[in-house]
Amino acid sequence: MFVPSTPDELAIEALARRSIEVLPAGEWPSLYEDFTPEFQQRCPRQEFIDGGARSASELGANLPLLAYKRLEQVSVTGETATAVIVGEIRGQSEYSIQAAFQRVDGVWKLAPEASTEGCAAFAQISG
Repeated sequence: MFVPSTPDELAIEALARRSIEVLPAGEWPSLYEDFTPEFQQRCPRQEFIDGGARSASELGANLPLLAYKRLEQVSVTGETATAVIVGEIRGQSEYSIQAAFQRVDGVWKLAPEASTEGCAAFAQISG
């Protein structure tokens, strides 16, 4: 099991946790600022906000059960990193997504995973 031990790993874990927890907390729009400028250029703010609203609606009664579980396969190389974020619908199912991160002006940001486009930033692995 991955346990963050460096400042970079701690920052990446915090971003991964936040990427899941903002939706059930009703704070999805605030996550936009945690993405790289590259992502923001390809995904206008309103489109991002609308996508979060759709996801929350699709989750319906399961929205409050959405939770961060852990990080796996963390790889930090200089100014970039990748990891698998494992989330869950508590008591029902677990899912995994491939995520990318990039340091911008000294701060870790969520970056679009290489296989994504538009406002998609994570690649579904399972669940």
